[in-house]
Amino acid sequence: MKQNNKILSGIRKIAIAMLFGLGPVVFLSAKNQLETISGIILMILSFGFGLWGVREIVSSFFDNSNE
Repeated sequence: MKQNNKILSGIRKIAIAMLFGLGPVVFLSAKNQLETISGIILMILSFGFGLWGVREIVSSFFDNSNE
C-alpha cells in the first residue's frame, strides 16, 4: 500500500512539473527582464519537480517495506 502512495505522489509531482513546463514559452516570448527571469525560474522548477517525481516512482519499486 505504501508503494502505491509513493507512485501516486511521484505522478503528482510530475504533473506539477508539466504545469511549470510553460517556462520555455514565457522565456522565449519575454519582452522584459522580469519575464525572462520568471521563465528561467519556471524551467528550473519544472526540471526539479520532474526529477523528484521520477526518483520517487523509481525508488518505490526498490522499496524493502515488503520484506
